[in-house]
Amino acid sequence: MARFLKAIKKTCFLIVVVVVAPDSASTHSKFVILLQVQIHGDYPDPMVLLIFAEGTRKTPEKFKASQEFALSRGMEPFKHHLVPRTKGFVHTIRTLDPEKVTAIYDVTLGTNEQEGHPATFGSIMAGKATVAEAYVRRIETRTLHGKTEAELEQFVMDLYRKKDDLMDNYLSTGSFTRDGKDPSFEDFPSLEPPARLGSLLNVLALNFLVAAPLVRLLLSMLSSGSTWQVALAVAAPATLFAVMHKMLDMTKASKGSTYGAKKKD
Repeated sequence: MARFLKAIKKTCFLIVVVVVAPDSASTHSKFVILLQVQIHGDYPDPMVLLIFAEGTRKTPEKFKASQEFALSRGMEPFKHHLVPRTKGFVHTIRTLDPEKVTAIYDVTLGTNEQEGHPATFGSIMAGKATVAEAYVRRIETRTLHGKTEAELEQFVMDLYRKKDDLMDNYLSTGSFTRDGKDPSFEDFPSLEPPARLGSLLNVLALNFLVAAPLVRLLLSMLSSGSTWQVALAVAAPATLFAVMHKMLDMTKASKGSTYGAKKKD
């Protein structure tokens, strides 16, 4: 059992590594990226490396700043994405061994708000269904091996241009590939994971085990006749609700960092 738990701990630690580096990455940032990639690339167990090239969540202010940046560089602005930061990807790809990390999976995720609710923590906590679809492409790492820094940067820009076309098509037609502009996007059959009864039973059982004792405790306090117990039974849920509301509010993109937004003079 101890060996099993130790293996699980190592796997969880290695499963996702987030690499985000601005284009103005310092020598220190570059060194940290290269060191982390080398460490995890040499690890014998399987690992997944996650790169979010946009570097921050999209807000109206950040999107406007991104479009202005694109225009200042003579680029056509993206319609749905922020201009990607390419340095983190470039440093990572040039460090990885293509024999060990054999593929890159380009994932474009879209949420259908006509059939479901917005993909937010608020929707999840309220039990509202969210409809999400993903278009996934496999790119062999060896096809990028040996490319110069400029070529890799252009690869990221071209990739995001295609992702932008995919998202534009998804939002207008409800499909990533239907009536698409780019014939290189294959119209793969969609895969929808079936609902599993085991997952439902697991959630119901966990909720019952946690909620039943708490409800019993609150009812006993409310019926105790003690003023302080009744006050505590009312104040505790109210405080928990307020804290949860505050935490959900903090998850909104508008409450995130100012990274990627245009600096005010």
